[in-house]
Amino acid sequence: MKYNKFIRYLLLPCLLLLSACALCQERITGKVVSETETPLQQVSVFISNTTTGTRTDAAGNFVLDKLPAGDVTLILSYAGYEALEYTIPETLRGKTYLFKLQPQLNELEGVVVGRYDKDGWKKWGRLFTEAFIGGSAYAAQCTITNTDVLHFTYNSKTKLLRAYASAPLQADNKALGYHITVTLADFWYNTADQSLDYQAYNLFTELNGTEAEQLQWKQQREGVYQYSLLRFMRTLYQHNFKNEGYQVRVREQKPNAEKTRVQLLYRQAFEQVKDAAGPGAINQVAMHRQAEKLFPRDSLQYYRSVLAQDDRSENLHMELVNFKDIAQDTDSSTVLLHFTDYLQVTCSKIKEPLAYTHFKNRQYHLSSDELNSLRTYPVTELQLTHNMPLEIKENGYFNNVDLLLTGFWGWWERLATRLPYDYEP
Repeated sequence: MKYNKFIRYLLLPCLLLLSACALCQERITGKVVSETETPLQQVSVFISNTTTGTRTDAAGNFVLDKLPAGDVTLILSYAGYEALEYTIPETLRGKTYLFKLQPQLNELEGVVVGRYDKDGWKKWGRLFTEAFIGGSAYAAQCTITNTDVLHFTYNSKTKLLRAYASAPLQADNKALGYHITVTLADFWYNTADQSLDYQAYNLFTELNGTEAEQLQWKQQREGVYQYSLLRFMRTLYQHNFKNEGYQVRVREQKPNAEKTRVQLLYRQAFEQVKDAAGPGAINQVAMHRQAEKLFPRDSLQYYRSVLAQDDRSENLHMELVNFKDIAQDTDSSTVLLHFTDYLQVTCSKIKEPLAYTHFKNRQYHLSSDELNSLRTYPVTELQLTHNMPLEIKENGYFNNVDLLLTGFWGWWERLATRLPYDYEP
């Protein structure tokens, strides 16, 4: 009995110690100072694209609780200083971190001074809103409340519009019930091809509302989630994307070998004519015509048709891919997505939003009934622009710097339809 009693007392401190260690792993503590080691108060410290965030106290200290599983990426944002992005592995959460922020290079008063539009929001606000907030049915209820911090430059030669924010953007999404603080790191929009490239870090805060509003927000969040890239990434992590209605195919893009062969024949014929003409010949057009006479007439017609083709040929494989074809488990908390060429993803359980059908057919003046008849399943193409694998976590988090979206998600994934990574339907 004494032995058992001894064991009981011995275990109790061990259990307390283990509980304390587990608690350490569920929080991150740290301190934020300036480049001169001065503590910075009211620095926003948050996990990007979640509802998890806090601010530093008068001594620059912070404690961040309620952390998701896996590695987390902290964002530290403070007016007048460069935003800091720092990834903390799950195994190193128990440490206390010291972060030093650097003064912001004021582009608006330096390199860009005199070149940004004085009436930028009046001139570019509508385009920025459509590109950043989106064109979905929810966009009208998502507004930026401090547009005065936005500044714009436009290069008429490259057709590139760039947006700068001198402070975090504050947005209210009354369609989904979130206040969103946006640290805008980069924003580039090409007005020629309407392509968008931006990097932003979002902190979501739940809005207070009546019971009726809370119910409406819940329903609309669930509706947005069904269309989201977040849902696809979570089902991919769970090896369950096919059962959830996602049809994934590979689209190959290869060099047009026949066009390359014909171009070589043309070069050889041209060099033959050029050598025969001698060093004084300068009429390139005449020599090209002479070179074409070296080919039989039937072959010449075929060669001309080949030269009019694209430099690359495309082939969409109709068979559906499985998890092992495009992804693999690297550890207990990470799935690695890697593919070459393109992935075409179709969500076969839900028709595309009517606003997207209208967007695709905006050059036509169609009635609602006509648009409804044209609605199809949402289709998106994914491309890894630098051929680097994508790490996906259980909550759907992934590093999206290298991922290019074309099609539905390229249109849908905007601020008005963005859900935090800790959202659960």
